[in-house]
This record gives sequence, C-alpha cells and structure tokens, in this order.
Amino acid sequence: MRRKYFITAFLMTTIASPLALNIMLLPPILGLPTLSGLFEPLSELHSAIPDFLEILLSIFLYISVPGFLFLYMWYVFIKKSVFSVKVSENSTEGTTVDAGKAFAPIIAGKVYFILIWIITFGASGYLMDATASHFFAALAFPYLLVNAVLDFGGIIEFFPVVVIAETAVIFFVFLFAKIRTKSRLIYGKKRLIPISVIVVIFAVIGLQFYGKSQRVLSADSSIQQFREMDNIYFIEKEFGRPLEVGNKFTKLDEPAEIEIKADYPILDGATAAYPVYAAMAQEIYIGLDVDTFGEYVSCSKTEAAYKHLAEGKADIFFGAQPSDEQMAYANSKGLELVKTPIGREAFVFFVNADNPVNSLTTEQIQNIYQKKSTNRKSFGGNNEKIIPFQRPGNSGSQTIMEDVVMKGKFLPEPLMEENAGSMGGIIDEVALSMGGIIHEVALYRNYTSAIGYSFRYFATQMNPNVNVKLLAIDATLPTVENILNGTYPLTVDVYAVTAGQPEGNAKELIDWILTEQGQRFVEKCGYVGL
Repeated sequence: MRRKYFITAFLMTTIASPLALNIMLLPPILGLPTLSGLFEPLSELHSAIPDFLEILLSIFLYISVPGFLFLYMWYVFIKKSVFSVKVSENSTEGTTVDAGKAFAPIIAGKVYFILIWIITFGASGYLMDATASHFFAALAFPYLLVNAVLDFGGIIEFFPVVVIAETAVIFFVFLFAKIRTKSRLIYGKKRLIPISVIVVIFAVIGLQFYGKSQRVLSADSSIQQFREMDNIYFIEKEFGRPLEVGNKFTKLDEPAEIEIKADYPILDGATAAYPVYAAMAQEIYIGLDVDTFGEYVSCSKTEAAYKHLAEGKADIFFGAQPSDEQMAYANSKGLELVKTPIGREAFVFFVNADNPVNSLTTEQIQNIYQKKSTNRKSFGGNNEKIIPFQRPGNSGSQTIMEDVVMKGKFLPEPLMEENAGSMGGIIDEVALSMGGIIHEVALYRNYTSAIGYSFRYFATQMNPNVNVKLLAIDATLPTVENILNGTYPLTVDVYAVTAGQPEGNAKELIDWILTEQGQRFVEKCGYVGL
C-alpha cells in the first residue's frame, strides 16, 4: 500500500473536507438563497440579474464544492491509493486491501478532532464557554466557520455529529470505490484496536452528554420563568426613572431632614435594593435632573457593585453582606469593607403555587440542595423529581444561601441554561470571539416540582406573582411580624457598605438612614426597619 496514500488521505480528512464544509456555509451567512429557495426567483430572471448571479453562486457553493470533494476523494482512493494496483496484468479483479491500513488515515484525522472536543467540552464543565471555545477553535482551525455557526447558534454540542456525518460520507466514497474496482477487503486482528478506540470515544461522549443533561436545563416556553431584573433599564421600566414626573419610587411624606447639594456620594448595589436607595437619593440629592441622576446612582448588581466599591468607583454599596471573595478583593486593594445595617430582610424559598408542600425545615432544604433528597414525595408532594434552582456565584442571594442556609456545607454545581447569541454580523463576531454562547445559572423556572430562593422584598414587592408561593421555614412564615420578632430563621440584615469608615456626605446619608425618619422611609419602601 502506497505511503503517499496515507499522507494524502490524512490531509484530505483533516483539512480539505473541513474547509469544504466551511465554504458550503457561506450562502446562508452571506444572505444568499438557500437550497429550499434556489429556484423561487427563476420566473423573474429576465428582470433580476442580481438574483440570477446569486443563484449561480449558490449553485456553485452547494454543488460544485461537495462535487469537487467527492471527485477528489475518488481520485485519492482509485488513482493514488489502495485500489490502483491489479493482482496481475491480465486480471480484471482489483487488489486485496487490508481494511485496517486503508481506514487508518481516515479515522486518525477525525479522531483528532473528536479528542479535542472531548477534552475542551469536559474541561469547560460541558458548557464550552468562551475560554474553551477559543482553545477549541485554535486546535480545530479547519472547522473554524462550522464551529462559529454552531457556537453562535447555541448548538456547539452538535460538533461531534458533524464530524461523524462527514466521516460517514468519506466511508461511503471509500466503499463505493472498493465496489467499483472489484477489490476485496481483508480484516486482520489489528482491526480490534481502531474499533476499541471508536467504542471508547463514543462511550466518553455519551457520558459527557449525560453529565451535561444533569446540569443544563432545556428552555421550555410553556413554563413561566422568573428572573431578577437584569439592570436599571428593566427596573425603570416598572418604576419609571428617578426624578421623572409620575415615577413609582417611594416618596417621603414630609421634607427630608437632610439635603445633599454637592459632592453627591456615588451609590451602587444589588438589584433588589435599587428601588430603596434610588428613592432615598431622589429625596435627598438636590440639584440633579433625570439625566444627571444616573451619574451618581446606578445598579451594577451585587458582584460588579462590590468591585466598584473596592476600586473607588462607588462610595456606598447597598444590599446583602459581601462574600469571602468580595472581602478578599477589597483587602487586596488595601481596604476593609465596613458594614452598617440599615434594615432587616427575609431570605425566602418559593415553589409553584400548586405544589402541596407549604413548609420545609432548614435541614430539609440543605438536603434538597445537596441532592440527598431528590423527590418531593418525601415532603408530602407528588412523586416528582425536585428541581433545585440556584443564583449566580457572588450574587447577594447566593452568598446568603451559602453562608446562612447551607452554613458552609458543600453545595453541588447548579443547574445551568444556555442562551444563544445573535447570528447578526457573524463574520465580524468570529473575528472577535468564538465564545458566542452565554451560559448562566438557571435562575428559576416554575415547574411544579421546582424550588428557588430570593429576598422577600424582590419576591413580594418588585416581582410579585400569583403563580408562586413562599414557604414557611421551620414552620414560620416570612411575615413582617416574624422578621421583627426574630422568629423567622432566615432573617438577614440589609447593609450600607463602605470601603473604610464612611466620611463626608456618605456618612451623612448613612446616619440619616438610621434616624427615625430614615427607618420609616426604609419600611415604607418595603423593607423591615431595625
């Protein structure tokens, strides 16, 4: 068997074939007619020269490219490979071919790409995030455009299917060439090696997809989904803009006891706290208008807001206590986070309104989230698998979940979900990044067996919904009375946090919040006073 065959067949399967697939993807990316619409404009060809040119280009890309590849593979198999040698000069029969040696260069190239996929897919926790996608794109460069389309389309896990389908086509041409030349394949004992490799690869891919299925929750448009408002835009869509006439932010019943007319403290914080501290600033910051207000009061959400505080981009953070990581980041900047309680809040768990379970103990919740209790039948519900949702790491509610509820106990990886990025401008996007998929914690989908958590203010004031209900924890409901008397077990403080001891107008603002008028205002906003 010719040495040239090994080199040619290997290069064909690792470079030529993937590049041909890339070219075939150009019509839909460039907006050219696809196969289903190729012949629709034919009746108007006499008056539509541009359409005619588009059709010709599409025909070339869709037919000529794979046709050329087919002919090239045929040429490799027939003229330059194993099927080109006759048994004798007068024989009409083709040569006898060792199947293992003939298939080796074909399999080797495809196994290389599959192994890259397995490594990067597994290392990324079965999510192929931006870092994994960059690494994968570099090592599987011949499939660059294929990867980009799959990535931006949210179906990057279909890459092995593409490779397997492509390999099947190559084998079809190989076997067709074998029949055409009347050659005979022989199978030695060594064939068990590539067969074993293929079986192991398929087994690993199967296990990976099983692991992914245990973490990734498929979107279901029929199931109501609840998300925290992502940023100020969504909050102000509900409340209006601060200082805007007719907005729904809480107002004082009498003039504020303090006024800040210059050197306004820059405020940032958690989503659930924004309607409170924005309302305070609306009452106390004098001299601002609708447009300039945002220069001093923003909502970056907990993780980014704590980072802004440590970097001096914010003067006061409003929300839940910082995580260990957030405190460590501040310490790395030579700062100490000072927490001043300004109100009380309940950390709540909620389920579907039709779920018959009304109360859980703290231990039961710990068991649910540690996957020790997986069926709600154990708690008086139906025979259904419990779906425990979590919040993103370093968010305020996730920090409370880890520190107050789990009390440092191991918390398994959360369910994940995937949102595909836009397909618009894909050529430019590919040049910038292969990480087009946004992977995030599946915040909450209202399945009958689902359970989620947040703060009472968000669940009852910012995003009330009749389709969910709050659970009693240790037989105690998260009412204002139970928060005040301390009987609700998951009562937490809401903080005004500063990098170091508060000074100047930042101290004036925090001191006012702790006055009788300030505490009445906190309660009027929906929190519970100290």
